[in-house]
Amino acid sequence: MGYDAILSTEVDVDSPGKAELFQKIKDNFDYLYSLIGGPVEVPNGSFEIDTDADGVPDNWTLNLYAGGSAAFDTTTPAHGAKAYKFTRASGAGNGGGYLESGYMECSPIGAYVIGFSIKSSAAGIKNIVKIRYFDKDKVYISDQDVYSSTSNPTSWARYQYSMTIPATAMYYKARLIGGYTDTDVAGDTTYDDVAISNKIVNQSMLKTATGQVGGATGHYTTPGGEYAFMPAFSNGVAGATLNASFLSNSSGLAGGSWYSMLYLGSDSNDLAAQCRYITSSGTEFWIFVLYDKQYHQIMASYAAPDHPCYGNGGDANAVPHPFPDYYDKPLPENFEIILLDMVTTNELRRRADAEKRIIPMLLTDYDVDMSEEIEFIPRDIDGHRLLMSKPDCYTVRRLLLKQGGL
Repeated sequence: MGYDAILSTEVDVDSPGKAELFQKIKDNFDYLYSLIGGPVEVPNGSFEIDTDADGVPDNWTLNLYAGGSAAFDTTTPAHGAKAYKFTRASGAGNGGGYLESGYMECSPIGAYVIGFSIKSSAAGIKNIVKIRYFDKDKVYISDQDVYSSTSNPTSWARYQYSMTIPATAMYYKARLIGGYTDTDVAGDTTYDDVAISNKIVNQSMLKTATGQVGGATGHYTTPGGEYAFMPAFSNGVAGATLNASFLSNSSGLAGGSWYSMLYLGSDSNDLAAQCRYITSSGTEFWIFVLYDKQYHQIMASYAAPDHPCYGNGGDANAVPHPFPDYYDKPLPENFEIILLDMVTTNELRRRADAEKRIIPMLLTDYDVDMSEEIEFIPRDIDGHRLLMSKPDCYTVRRLLLKQGGL
């Protein structure tokens, strides 16, 4: 059955309603409903439709906290012509509000990823993206905060997170909270382009990604690990002495285990390796740096669309960061391992696309902002699992562009 157009002659004032017309209307509704009954999508996820002009996107329910307000943003949307903005007034107990979707179907044996765009006028405002799960009778089971932060992007940023479906969940709702009540920071939070996918990657859908490591002489976790192809190498100084190999100068390795480590050595400390590898995720980009606090210098770095443990055993506790030389011994007092926050990460990726590769740019153009440690936000490891809390062996910080940097 396909769509059957309703002719103007069937609905003019001189044509009485007939059973054939109503049957055609029913058939068309059935057909259109069947089109939206397939892969998971968020109805009106970009907030473009408001048919009753009530100021609330169709298929969403609006709730406001004390002192809060909300409205469409048609000035600076991230996607399409509209976004949706919450405004939180200052004062303890005040808040902005939230939009909540209708019920959407799910399965505990599926893998679901939610994506959304967000920005706030004040980074410290409390924003939450919450998934609420329900059983087959639509009785509430539990909820999951896929995003909860008081360190938000002040320009549009895109995030994607895995959803953890409870064993008895058959439905869920998405709740977008802007300006939660427990944090007294005033400002605006704007959401746009909410999308949820349950597409499982199979052999025919495999994709590849590229990761880079480089800088100081030492060992690096190979981006992609066992899924990586032969790396390519690059040096920044002509005539520099280079040494690149697998497992060179490695000692103390446990017997019977598999290792995927690169060893880079250069007298100019700017040798980089690039690995293309097979991935089923790539929904988050991870950039780690090894930083010398005494000399204010980034010594080494890792940049890839997957956590370093991907392809390297898969255990984020056993492989918490990409610098194996510091797995079994303490860091020197003047060193710190840092995971870059997502605002900095997205800016680096934008610059790298326009100018040059991430690792050389990091080593030459940037310093680390040591004045503030950024709150860790749960992040996707491999498209199927979230790293809910960071280990103590690294911090989360921003970068600063050096004076004279491009």
